[in-house]
Amino acid sequence: MRFLRLVNILSIDVALGAAALAIVLARLWNIQLPLTVPPMLAMIVWVIYTFDHIKDARDTKMPGLSSRRNFHRTYYRPLVLVSILMLIISGVLLFTLPLRLVLFGSALSCLVMAYYFSLYFLKTGISVKEVSIALLYTAGIVIGPLACGTPPDGFLIHIIQLFLLAFNNLILFSWFDRDVDVKEGFTGIIQRVGQINSRRLLLALPAFQIFLAGSLLISGFFPVFEMIWMLMAAILIFPALSPVYWEAGSRYRIVGDALFFLPLAALLFSSL
Repeated sequence: MRFLRLVNILSIDVALGAAALAIVLARLWNIQLPLTVPPMLAMIVWVIYTFDHIKDARDTKMPGLSSRRNFHRTYYRPLVLVSILMLIISGVLLFTLPLRLVLFGSALSCLVMAYYFSLYFLKTGISVKEVSIALLYTAGIVIGPLACGTPPDGFLIHIIQLFLLAFNNLILFSWFDRDVDVKEGFTGIIQRVGQINSRRLLLALPAFQIFLAGSLLISGFFPVFEMIWMLMAAILIFPALSPVYWEAGSRYRIVGDALFFLPLAALLFSSL
């Protein structure tokens, strides 16, 4: 469990999960991804998340409350060095990508920089941080498959489902971290809508996703994928129902981020 917690604190699971989902979507849409896309995506996602955690760790008003921010505050120098190395490797891999993907990636990079500029310098968008991160995370995953081929009809449904799950995950994390976030000077949707309404949202979001995936499953729309998506959404309900158990050892984070590997597991054992 300690190893899994360290992997989670370092956002390694988030980065690998993004790469795994890009592979799954490409397979689902019958698109051939260049071999360098998944590792490059994983490195870029890791750098973005690490930068975000380092910035939060240095901005906190009460150091020591969050183990994640405390870790990034303590080891920020080696983390910065590793981030620079990741960016250098990504820059080299850039020359292996199709021009269209490079252009798409450049546009997304501009959006990421604009987001962080507004967040940390203009101090806007803080209350909708979860929405922004979910959108950028979703865009980062789908940009490879979209740039490398033509997706099938109905592909937008998959993108919406991915966004909803990512947003659900972020809301779940923020709900569990709400007290620490307030003490350390961070706010988000949870503080904006209140604890009671946010818990209702945590129950309504996965319920809607289960309904959507179930409806698509019945209609025969990528049935194996929708079965997996129903399972992923269902798992996200449990932390909100029994928060004491899931808060211990940050189980909610470990399971929440590990969810994104389920579609890849399905890919390995069946044909999506």
